[in-house]
Amino acid sequence: MSPGVCICPPGYYGDSCDKANCSITCLNGGTCFHPGKCICHAGYEGPSCGISKCLQPCRNGGKCTGKNKCKCDKGFHGDLCSKGYRGGASNTHRLSSGPKHKPQQHSSSAKEVKDAPDAGIPAETNYVV
Repeated sequence: MSPGVCICPPGYYGDSCDKANCSITCLNGGTCFHPGKCICHAGYEGPSCGISKCLQPCRNGGKCTGKNKCKCDKGFHGDLCSKGYRGGASNTHRLSSGPKHKPQQHSSSAKEVKDAPDAGIPAETNYVV
């Protein structure tokens, strides 16, 4: 053994034993820091940085399928599933710009009421059926 020469533990090498022998290949620009483990760039995870992830969470029930890409539930779209609307049996909620409620069908038996409270529903005239 020579003075100033390090004997490295298994899995490491270099003058100061500061470099790791990786048994796996780090993907997507990742850097090996410990045998079998990588430091991943933003947007990737996993032991070899091979799993894409979403930096921002998917919205409205969407599931992350790749780097900042989401698989959206029915009625939603966009990279993070933040665009669209959700329809239900009694309510329609719109998340994008536009009317807040679905327009109602009016029958010939509808009676016009000019001063009915509108509950925030934009309309020219309110009807009672």
